[in-house]
Amino acid sequence: MLKLLIEPYCELCGRELAYSELETGICENCINEIKFLDLDNSCVKCSLPEVGENCPYCRDLSFVFERNFSLFDYKGSIKNIFFEIKFNQSKEKTKVFHRLLEKLDIEEIIGMKIDLIVPVPSSPLVYFKRGFNLVNEMFKPISSKWGIEFLEVLGRKFFYKSQKKLSKSERAKEIAKQFFVRKKVDLSNKVALIVDDVFTTGNTINTCATLLRSLGVLKVYSLTLFRANLI
Repeated sequence: MLKLLIEPYCELCGRELAYSELETGICENCINEIKFLDLDNSCVKCSLPEVGENCPYCRDLSFVFERNFSLFDYKGSIKNIFFEIKFNQSKEKTKVFHRLLEKLDIEEIIGMKIDLIVPVPSSPLVYFKRGFNLVNEMFKPISSKWGIEFLEVLGRKFFYKSQKKLSKSERAKEIAKQFFVRKKVDLSNKVALIVDDVFTTGNTINTCATLLRSLGVLKVYSLTLFRANLI
């Protein structure tokens, strides 16, 4: 009832909200106007926008995963909504992403049948501070709609070293130490899709892909909401 009194208008365009839109504070018109990245014009490995096949970021890098697919550019209203979730604990706004993601035929985007979806785990400390697992909240409800198993097979350590003062190679090594296999399961010949919020350097996805390959996974792809631009 309080939400009806103080937040009756869309946060993005100012239009009066329908009752079903009150929880997220964003109208369906604005959700429908949010554009996905043009993957045909993005890097075929890391999804850096508007570089085609000549990516200045990853052309000299070697990844264990086949390809990352990022859905949104890291800017504009969709980034602001994401920040509300990540930094202001606005968990209800994950439904904006649910409405966007449920429009997708994920196997058509990847180009093959996906056997399982594996989330990048958050650390217990981050979970404690935020009160929920951001990646799980984003993707678990959608995985059931896609009809793909959501398997939380990886874990992350409680504490880890700050990476701010580390070199690029030191960061990669430090990230590799953070993750571990929490369930020894046979995933032989499976095709796995790792999901995360932001693809930045690719080190996190690469580490998780390496762990999945150790369990027998045949091919690993990743799906991230955003592709941060470091160039």
